Formats: sequence, structure tokens, C-alpha cells
Amino acid sequence: MLLDYIIYIVFSGLILYLFLSNIKLRKMIQLMTVSVLQANIDKQIIENGVSISNDENFVKFLSQSRDDAYKYIEEVQTGIKDFINNVDDTISYYDQYGSASTGMFPPYDSAMQLFSAQVKNLKNLLPKEKDA
Repeated sequence: MLLDYIIYIVFSGLILYLFLSNIKLRKMIQLMTVSVLQANIDKQIIENGVSISNDENFVKFLSQSRDDAYKYIEEVQTGIKDFINNVDDTISYYDQYGSASTGMFPPYDSAMQLFSAQVKNLKNLLPKEKDA
């Protein structure tokens, strides 16, 4: 019976020692892994230092391109609005009353029908005016 207690205590101590050694070993492996990963990250940062400045130039290029695109879109929309404002009265009159001499100038009449349809398509392309 005394021998059983001694064996129990020895094995319990051995299990406790192995358990604590396992925890200590895991922490060492974790610290070594972190240090290796940090070293690799530092190495990549040093190797790609030039790449970072290239990325900054690329971001500047994208920003400038976006600004140019917005400016172009605004200019096109302004041009379309000006065109529609100039011809809208004529097109509205034609849509409401037709040609004054129906059948007299068929090419003119069909051209006005086509022109009227295209102006309506242009109006649909413009953004809707927001009420303030």
C-alpha cells in the first residue's frame, strides 16, 4: 500500500513535470515563431522599400486619373445640358404639333423624328436634378 502511494506520487510528479515542460516548450516555440516572422517581415520591408514609393506614385496617378475623369464627366454633362437647352423648345414644339407641312418634306420630317428620339435619349443619360 505504501508502495502504491509512492508510485502514485512519482507518476503524478512526472505528469506535472511533463505538463509544465510542455507549456514552457510551447511558449518558447511561440516566441521563436514570432521572432522568425518578424525577421521575415523586416526583410520584406527592406527589400520592398522602393516598392512602397512606387505604390505612392501609383496612388497619386489613380487619384489624378479619377479627378480627370470626374472633370471630363462634368464637362460632357454640361455640354449635353447646353445642347438640350438650345434645342428643347424646337423639339418640344415638333413633338406636340408635328411638322407644319405634313407630307411636304418627308426627309425633314423623318430627320426631326429621329432627332427628337435622340434628344430624349440624351435627356435620359443626364443625372436627375435633385430638389434642394
